[in-house]
Amino acid sequence: MISALIGLFGVLVGVFLSQVFTITQESRAKRLDALAGIVAASGRIIGAYERLFELFESGSSPPLDEDRVVKVTSERLSAHTEWREACARVEIILADDRHLRAAVNDFEIPRADATRVARAYFQTGQDFVFAEYAEAEHAAWEGMKAARLRLITAAQQRAAKDSHWLIGLLVPRRRTKD
Repeated sequence: MISALIGLFGVLVGVFLSQVFTITQESRAKRLDALAGIVAASGRIIGAYERLFELFESGSSPPLDEDRVVKVTSERLSAHTEWREACARVEIILADDRHLRAAVNDFEIPRADATRVARAYFQTGQDFVFAEYAEAEHAAWEGMKAARLRLITAAQQRAAKDSHWLIGLLVPRRRTKD
C-alpha cells in the first residue's frame, strides 16, 4: 500500500514537473520569437529606406505615381507595419527588460529622422531636392544601422539570460579550490 502511494506521488510530481518545463519552454520560445521578430523588423526598415533613397541616385526625384516609387512606398509601409507589430510583441512579452526597451527606443530615433526625410519627398514629389536632405538621410541611415547592432546585442543578452537557468540545470558546476 505504501509503495503504491509513493509510486502515485512520484507520478504526480513527474506530471507537475513536466507541465512546468513545458510552460517554461513555451514561454522561452515566445520570447525568442519576439526577439527575432524585432531584429528582423529593424533590418527590414533599414532595407526599405535604402530602396527609397536609392530613388534619388540619379540626382532627380521621380514622380510619386511611378511604378518603382509605388513599389518602394508599399515596401516601406509594410516594413513599418511589421516594426509596429514586433514592438508590440516585445512590449507585451518582454516588458520587464529595460535594456531591450532602451535598444528599441534607440532605434526609434533615427527611424523617425528617416521618416521625416521620406515625408518631405511624399509631400513635394518631383519638386523634392534630395541634396537638401542628403546629410540628414545619411545620418539617419547610419543611426539605424548602429541602433540595430545595439538591438541585436540586447536580444542576444536576453536570449542568453533566458537559457542560463536551463544550462545551470544540465551542466554541473565545477567546484573551485579556494
